[in-house]
Amino acid sequence: MKKRILVLIFAAALIAIPSFHSASSNAGPSPSGKTALSTLTTEEKLAFLQAQGVDVPSEYSRYVTSFISLLEENPDYPIIISNPVLYRLCEQTRDAVNNYYQRNSSQISSSDKRALSDMTTEEKLAFLQAQGVDVPSEYSRYVTSFISLLEENPDYPIIISNPVLYHLCEQTRDAVIHYYQEDL
Repeated sequence: MKKRILVLIFAAALIAIPSFHSASSNAGPSPSGKTALSTLTTEEKLAFLQAQGVDVPSEYSRYVTSFISLLEENPDYPIIISNPVLYRLCEQTRDAVNNYYQRNSSQISSSDKRALSDMTTEEKLAFLQAQGVDVPSEYSRYVTSFISLLEENPDYPIIISNPVLYHLCEQTRDAVIHYYQEDL
């Protein structure tokens, strides 16, 4: 029951966020001269994804199509979802959107130090292991996605009821902050 409530709250938040982005963004063509995907109707977005080989079950269509606007703003928008089916759909959606705009993800860091978000999942887990953070495999996707959020905002709130995952996120925050403070 708690998981269902958390998923609903998270989905509602992600659905609300793109509407704010869309309202403030230019409704015309994107910088690449292509029509902005966020200006398409839900049906058109689903048709676009279908054409890209992403089959979106109806129960996830609203969430996945809302995710497109976030990906237009940030090609590396972190995916922090515990549902493996929805997580995979979001990964496929990210690939489809980035292919459409002919960009590759991981265009983030401007410093000389390699951004943690540019690392593969395995490299992120090795980094955390080296920092003394042992991440059980069932939490690896969540924790490695959390790294991208922490790069954008080290004070990103940890709103998790699972005490093990909460502690892992705290340790991850400390490791990320330490990694970037080494430059100072």
